[in-house]
Amino acid sequence: MGKPLASLKLPAGWHFGTALPVEKQTGDTVQFKTASLETVVDSPVLVGQYMKEVPLTPGGAREHFLDVATESEAELPTDPVLIGHFTTLIGQAQRLYGSQHYRDYHFLVNASDALQGGGIEHHESSDNHLNGNFFVDARQQLAAGYLLPHEYSHSWCGKFRRPADLATTDYQQPMKTDLLWVYEGLTEYLGDVGTHPQDPALKPPLAENV
Repeated sequence: MGKPLASLKLPAGWHFGTALPVEKQTGDTVQFKTASLETVVDSPVLVGQYMKEVPLTPGGAREHFLDVATESEAELPTDPVLIGHFTTLIGQAQRLYGSQHYRDYHFLVNASDALQGGGIEHHESSDNHLNGNFFVDARQQLAAGYLLPHEYSHSWCGKFRRPADLATTDYQQPMKTDLLWVYEGLTEYLGDVGTHPQDPALKPPLAENV
């Protein structure tokens, strides 16, 4: 497909996660494949010294990854039960939405107290900011467990299917937000459903129901 689109030089020993297709990595230099401007704009890159990529659906038709950067190795996700909840979330989303419109999907998570919490949705990934001890503290999982299901749901409600007035012809045009209640309001509901499913036969993806 031509020359690599762009390259990224990482600090020595650091790691990265992204949904942007990678051509190759040589040492600390990453070269990305040629991609459309829309894909590039919509594909953030997470980098960190302490980082872990967890395959959530190995061998599946669509790969899903949990890419986590933390302030220390001790705060990286290791609990297989917790990781299994994310795999459960993906299965729930397939049953709920009935499609997988992306090539693969990356939950990019920066778990650090140095940044404000919150998330930003993308087509094939989400950029999530959580407290530094999220993956080792069950109370944090209960408090902020809705975030990843919410941003993941945006891949359908807002990216794959977008309210008409929020779609623009180019990046210079402002969005009209009169249908924001669909974009955010519906997604807030869908994210809560993914976090705390009502069907007792389905395990909640991040924490026990309360």
